[in-house]
Amino acid sequence: MQSRSSLDWLLDEKRFAGDFPTNHIQYTQHYRQDAELHYHQCLEIGRCVEGSGVQFIDNEIYPFSSNTISVIQKECIHDSHIVMASLSEPPSRWKYIFVDLEKLNIASNQIGSFNTYDVELTRLFEMMFNELEDKQGGYQELFGYLLQAFLLKAKRLEPTLRPLRHNPIAGQIASAINYIAQTYHTDIAVEQLARACNLSTSYFRKVFRENLGISPQQYIIRVRMSMAEHLLCTTEKKILTISEEVGFKTLSSFNRLFKKAYGISPRSFR
Repeated sequence: MQSRSSLDWLLDEKRFAGDFPTNHIQYTQHYRQDAELHYHQCLEIGRCVEGSGVQFIDNEIYPFSSNTISVIQKECIHDSHIVMASLSEPPSRWKYIFVDLEKLNIASNQIGSFNTYDVELTRLFEMMFNELEDKQGGYQELFGYLLQAFLLKAKRLEPTLRPLRHNPIAGQIASAINYIAQTYHTDIAVEQLARACNLSTSYFRKVFRENLGISPQQYIIRVRMSMAEHLLCTTEKKILTISEEVGFKTLSSFNRLFKKAYGISPRSFR
């Protein structure tokens, strides 16, 4: 594990603007074969602008896609972005805000570290980022209020999150998860995933379940449901169109599995 990352020249506390303990950047992550585990001495809040993949946060795996919000507490070990499958994978683009909560007199232990998708958190993030970018009169005070609203909203959401199982993840399984993140909308055979990891199908199933607590098929469905939730919240596409885009061949199977996952139908959820 690396204690400092390639971003650290941007994150050094001395580089916070003046006497206001914040920093903000836009960052593009290109191909990288291995995870780059590290930590910071400040709160990190990120918004994925473009791309998809997986993040490693405190020994848990979280899939991400456009408009995912990540919250990384001080000294939390995490991966900077994504374990990408190959050079052909498009880069992911992020916006980041870094904050020294102690210097702002804001409690640092309000929430844990995780990522999630939520429209209100995305809006609050953009408002905070714009305040730091524009630096208009009173921006520091307004940023502080927005940050506290953001943290309170995140704290409310945290108990409802369904992160993957807390366990160190083998690199082979991380590669399979990344493959699913890129191709979840297609027909994916477990045999394909096993071959990609250079494992037998039976051993792959065993290792996958040991690491994530669910089967490969269940995980694929979870990713499809997450993307369907995202599209239901952010688009006006027909439910049939969404079901097809996330990989379901029939609307009836999509409706059935969505209701099983969320307790209500896609139409009621919207």
